[in-house]
Amino acid sequence: MKKLIPLVAIMSLSACTSNEPSVGEKEAAIYREYAEKVKAAQSIEDIAQIENESGFEERIAELVPEWRALINGTDSSAYYAEQAKTQGAKDSLKVLTETKLAEFIKSIKFE
Repeated sequence: MKKLIPLVAIMSLSACTSNEPSVGEKEAAIYREYAEKVKAAQSIEDIAQIENESGFEERIAELVPEWRALINGTDSSAYYAEQAKTQGAKDSLKVLTETKLAEFIKSIKFE
């Protein structure tokens, strides 16, 4: 047990000093990128095309092994800290998408 504590401390320190973004940061970046595309959309069709062609869902799915490793390899506080990094970007995308769609729907003239 005494040998395990220094090993865990070294692993934690190396994880903190890594230049590679964490899984939460990677996922948040994907959501922010997607939000920028939605923000530039000029119609409902644009949003549909973005959804179909962006590879958004596939890129998020590629992060699942990193999320699982985080769940299995650390305490729950690290997992939830990473989730918090992602949640703001998810919420922003949801609000932006809902707002854009509402604007587009209002602009449709029903005859």
